[in-house]
Amino acid sequence: MKCCNLLKEARLKKNLSQRKFAKMLKVSKSSYNRYERGLCRPPAEIVKKCCLILNYSPPLRRAEDGVCDKSPIGQRILILRQIKLMPLKALSVRSNIPYWRCVKIERGEIIPTRKEVSQIASALGFSPTIFRQENFVNFVSKYKKLIKTAEMSLETTK
Repeated sequence: MKCCNLLKEARLKKNLSQRKFAKMLKVSKSSYNRYERGLCRPPAEIVKKCCLILNYSPPLRRAEDGVCDKSPIGQRILILRQIKLMPLKALSVRSNIPYWRCVKIERGEIIPTRKEVSQIASALGFSPTIFRQENFVNFVSKYKKLIKTAEMSLETTK
């Protein structure tokens, strides 16, 4: 359900005008009107309040909203960075993503946008599909086999 439909449904359930509902949510009437018409995205708190009115679970997905604890993509970025021997600062410069944001993405504090995932993958020399579970596991297992083969060949040359 879109946020604008959610807001309108909650307002109609309470049988309130836009002005009274906006006052109840502690926003201006014009802001609420823009949210309900879909011209602006409402803050997470307003969406949560409307979900409570309708007895829905909030449709929030971002780490900033406190919905998910850690993003697995951050761990995958760290592993790929270590394989490529690339410092985080270099990744930030090559991907054109601010350093502070790269740090938070890698720690799992925020979930990157699709564009950021694409930029990071490109900076690391991979396709964005590398971050999918099956592709990542397949790549890491092949990498481990390659390392074992290299170690064995080094031992035989000694």
